[in-house]
Amino acid sequence: MQPTLCSRCHKNVAVIFLTRIEGGETKNEGLCLKCAKELGIKPVEDMMQKMGISDEDLDGLTNEMMSAFGGAEGMEGLVPQGDGESDEDDEGRTATFPFLNKLFGGGAQNDGGAPGGDPSRQQREEKAPGKERAPKRKFLENYCISLTGQAREGKLDRIVGRDSELERVVQILNRRQKNNPCLIGEPGVGKTAIAEGLALRIAEGDVPYKLLDKEVYLLDLTSLVAGTQFRGQFESRMKGLIEEIKKLGNIILVIDEVHNLVGAGDAEGSMSAANILKPALSRGEIQVIGATTLTEYRKYIEKDSALERRFQPVMVEEPSIEDSIQILKGIAPYYEQYHHVKISPEMCRLAVTMSERYITDRFLPDKAIDLIDEASSDVNLHNKALTRTMQIDKELADIAKEREVMLAAANDKSGEPFEKLRRKEHALLQQKEKLEATPVAEGEDPAPRQARLSELQQQLSQVAQERENLERASSERAYQRLAVLKSQELQLTGEKDALAGELNPPLTVEHLARVIELWTKIPASQIQEQEYERLAHLEERLKAHIIGQDEAVHAVANAIRRGRVGIASKRKPVSFIFVGS
Repeated sequence: MQPTLCSRCHKNVAVIFLTRIEGGETKNEGLCLKCAKELGIKPVEDMMQKMGISDEDLDGLTNEMMSAFGGAEGMEGLVPQGDGESDEDDEGRTATFPFLNKLFGGGAQNDGGAPGGDPSRQQREEKAPGKERAPKRKFLENYCISLTGQAREGKLDRIVGRDSELERVVQILNRRQKNNPCLIGEPGVGKTAIAEGLALRIAEGDVPYKLLDKEVYLLDLTSLVAGTQFRGQFESRMKGLIEEIKKLGNIILVIDEVHNLVGAGDAEGSMSAANILKPALSRGEIQVIGATTLTEYRKYIEKDSALERRFQPVMVEEPSIEDSIQILKGIAPYYEQYHHVKISPEMCRLAVTMSERYITDRFLPDKAIDLIDEASSDVNLHNKALTRTMQIDKELADIAKEREVMLAAANDKSGEPFEKLRRKEHALLQQKEKLEATPVAEGEDPAPRQARLSELQQQLSQVAQERENLERASSERAYQRLAVLKSQELQLTGEKDALAGELNPPLTVEHLARVIELWTKIPASQIQEQEYERLAHLEERLKAHIIGQDEAVHAVANAIRRGRVGIASKRKPVSFIFVGS
């Protein structure tokens, strides 16, 4: 079979062939994959859905087949598959691409013999022409994370401080054009947290009226790039995302590590993500919040002046020690609940000061938060009371289930022993009723009849007594077990109450020092030593290393003590010039 063009679009290779019978005449049609999908041919839709073929994969497959024929130039000699053409050799299948026969199971002919999909669906669509469908969020759902959705669900931690930076971001977003802030700061100072803070404010309605209906989405650039094996597929995804944001009109896109846009998807004959975004950014058609470090901003974005002027820089400085302490106090309840520990305000202060002193290659508040997190994890791992409490909760749940079973068993009268008694009682009653219903013959002695009735009545009384004994025995066994379960429950509850005081142990400076020792290899004993103890023994320590200069050592130690307690002059720093031969 010679390859032909699609009879619908006249551009792509026809790979799906249909045979229709109209007025007794057989008509063949050749369709490309894209047109077959658009016409709603059910076998094609079902197979694409089962195999997980997306629209991007479909476009890539079409482009690959076009490339196999040499592109548009190689297709010039082909003609469209018309209605009058017939192909008896392949019987509605394509021999040009054998793998498609296996993929689609032969001819893509629906039940009615004509393409068109489900007629009932078409009727429903025709009956409601005025009904507007909500805009689809295919690209946003696949490649982005809704921060406002997480904020409404309570999945985001509240933001402490950063009011000035948030106000600056809101002010830039309120602009008409070039309304794209770029958060610039060192790693760990809280750039992404500012974007989350904006999402929290929008969810709470604490923003200007222009931003009340906005939704904040975090772009996952790795998933956007992943799987783009065909040329032009990345550009198609990026363009589709931009068009989707334009249609919705209320999306603020957060791009963490925004410098990765420069060069993302860049290949021979293709455009990078930054170049695709530039026109929409300059016209204000989409709003983007970028976040990057100062070094990477200078290295990647400042070199691209066109991209740089579309972003408005917002410097995010490292918070001060006092601000970091307030941040830790604000988020401490999240770590207390997660790790089952108690974090006092003093531990928040010590975490900030110790991380600032001993961890010099990172920035606040990230390093202080990590210190609190890992120290709380250490407390949690060594908390035997918490482990035992969880075991007790499981045992109490098992006791509750067994109690329900025993209560049901105590009132259950459907067992085999009860069934035997019921059958025996039923047989005796039938015999008694039959004997009573039989008339006494003339001249018959009634004494044997009365004796038999008395015997049957006695047997019925015995059956009733056996049932009562069986019920009593069953109840006694059940209640004995229930008493044992109650005793176990009281014992476990008492043990749990006794462990309640140890359930949330406090975080101490020893835990912080142990974590810092793991990170920096500084001995924990040296870290735990209090400041006043160091100052008190400063002179003795210096004299242990410096012999014969007691006067100079005394002067230096006194000056350091004055500086520590804050009584030194601000204009005279603690400094010395040692003069001597």
